[in-house]
Amino acid sequence: MSIIMLKELAAKLGLSVSTVSKSLNNSFEISDETKIRVRQMAQKYNYKPNILAKSLKTGRSNSIGVIIPYLGNPFQSQVLEGAHQATYERNYKLVIMQSRENAKLEQVSLKTLNQQNVDGVIITPSANSNLKYLKQFHQICPLVLVDRIDFDLPTFKIGVNSEN
Repeated sequence: MSIIMLKELAAKLGLSVSTVSKSLNNSFEISDETKIRVRQMAQKYNYKPNILAKSLKTGRSNSIGVIIPYLGNPFQSQVLEGAHQATYERNYKLVIMQSRENAKLEQVSLKTLNQQNVDGVIITPSANSNLKYLKQFHQICPLVLVDRIDFDLPTFKIGVNSEN
């Protein structure tokens, strides 16, 4: 079965694209009867929303980027676990990148996340991060620093008290 688009679904229902979209998004403007009819037809044709199209329309991707030095690091795994739990509870997705303590790879990761239109980035900066680049990036996308918070960057920072 081919992929059905919102416009095609609306045509099959004899409704406007706007009405179908609002129905699928549970808008108060649409009657319950119409919402049920739209959902049944969407299920029948296995309709899946186009996340990229929605992102273009809303300017949001409902995704958060995470850049950590090493995936195998036990502390960083805990950071990922906490980020995953928080984003899952809020219907966000995580996009995970690894810098391997390399400032160039970190910049490439930030560019990639920006191209994916993430709504924010949680980062444990590499030991040799380019502060100028981090500041520039922060102008276009919110950053939260984790663990290494001694960077002169006006943003949220989550430090770790490793003393006993």
